[in-house]
Amino acid sequence: MSAGRAGGSGCTSLACHLAVDPQTSQIVCHTAWLGDSRAVLGRRNTRSKQWTAFELSRDHKPTHPLEYKRITNLGGSVGRSLKEATSGGVAKSAGSACPVFCFGANADSPMRCYPGGLSLSRSIGDVTLKYHPTKVVVGEPEVVQQRLNADDKFVILACDGIWDVLSNEKAVSVVAKAIKDKQDAAKALVRASFLNGSTDNMTAVVVHLAQA
Repeated sequence: MSAGRAGGSGCTSLACHLAVDPQTSQIVCHTAWLGDSRAVLGRRNTRSKQWTAFELSRDHKPTHPLEYKRITNLGGSVGRSLKEATSGGVAKSAGSACPVFCFGANADSPMRCYPGGLSLSRSIGDVTLKYHPTKVVVGEPEVVQQRLNADDKFVILACDGIWDVLSNEKAVSVVAKAIKDKQDAAKALVRASFLNGSTDNMTAVVVHLAQA
C-alpha cells in the first residue's frame, strides 16, 4: 500500500479466536486488536447470579499510560489540539509529506497524538503517518490470551461508537437482558448506544460461548 494511494484513510481491527487447550481441555480466547474497538467478556457468577464485565482488550488511545510513554519517547505529543499538545515544534517538524491536523478544542474534545492529530495511537492504514519519521501512530497489534470458565457466557466485540456512551458493565447488562428476553443481543446493544446519544458509527457482535 503506497502513501499516495492510501491517503489519510485508516481503521481499527478486532478479532477473537476461541481454541481448546489440548492439555487442559479448557477454552482459551485469543484476542488481537488495533485501535479503540474493544472486546469485553460477560461473566455471571454461578453462586450470586451477578453479572460482571471483564475487558479482553485495552483501547489504543494516546492517553493510556503505555501509549503516552511510547508517543512522547518518540518525540510526539498529546493534547486536545496541536496548540495544547505543543508550542509548535511538532508542526514545524511534520513536513509536507505528513499533514498535521489542528482541530478546534474544547473541554469535550478527545485527546489526540501529534504529528497527525488522531485520537488513536494505533491503526490500520493512515499511511501518511506511518511514513513520517516520527511514527507516533503504529500498525502493531496487541495479542492476549484469556482462559475461560463456566462463568463466562458471552463476548462483546464493538467499535468506539458503542463504548463512547456505554461502560463495560452497562454493555454486559444490556446484552444479558436481551439474551434473557430472547432478543437479538447485538441489535439491543446498538439500540442502547443510539438512545444514549452516540453519534459515531455503531457496530457490535455478540459471541455466545458454547460452554454457557
